[in-house]
Amino acid sequence: MNSHPFGLLALLLCSIALVLSDEYSHRYVDGEEILLWVNKVGPYRNPQETYKYYTLPYCRPPQDVESRFEGLGEALQGYELIQSDMKVYFKRDVPESTLCEKTLNAEEVEKFKVAVKNQYWYQLFMDDLPIWGMVGEAVPDGGEEKLYLYTHKKIYGNLE
Repeated sequence: MNSHPFGLLALLLCSIALVLSDEYSHRYVDGEEILLWVNKVGPYRNPQETYKYYTLPYCRPPQDVESRFEGLGEALQGYELIQSDMKVYFKRDVPESTLCEKTLNAEEVEKFKVAVKNQYWYQLFMDDLPIWGMVGEAVPDGGEEKLYLYTHKKIYGNLE
């Protein structure tokens, strides 16, 4: 008879574990926000040369944003994960939205030009999975080169 309270407590704790969902359990419910972390940028032709994501003048989140440090492996790989302002929800489309509007000064424009000309890539993490993309693209146009900075991100996944 005395074992019932302990059995009930064990059942309750197991039930709570099934309800909790987050990026550490890798279980989500439909519509739940998934944190998107920014990591680093660097030239495509030299993947060992990397810089912090916000070395480029992207829109920065508020100063009190969360950083994440997992352990020695991530430190050795040069990870510095910072929570982004980009919203992602499990199994839900997110309408196009503006994170910020920013006027770049000459120095910031030059940083993006260098990044685009050198084919810089960026790395994000969602649910411990890496996502890579290009900062922009240099396209030959007649005798000159046009530089395009990618200002939108589309993330697709197969949930089947």
